[in-house]
Amino acid sequence: MRVHYDPEVDIALMVIEPGETVSEEHEWGLIDRDPADDHLMGFEVWEASRRLPGELLEALPQPASSVDTGPGVA
Repeated sequence: MRVHYDPEVDIALMVIEPGETVSEEHEWGLIDRDPADDHLMGFEVWEASRRLPGELLEALPQPASSVDTGPGVA
């Protein structure tokens, strides 16, 4: 399972199971399902800072690409 919050785009993501998915778009985000049997594989919450508690967002890690590592740090 992979979970993160990206404050740059204000999206919270939970990937329960990696693999090929079919996405269902909703007003609040996406639900990703397995195309073979329709089980839940993950979801995205758009405008997460407005829709989810701040304490939850603070507890979620940020994706590596949005963390400022500073100059010269790989």
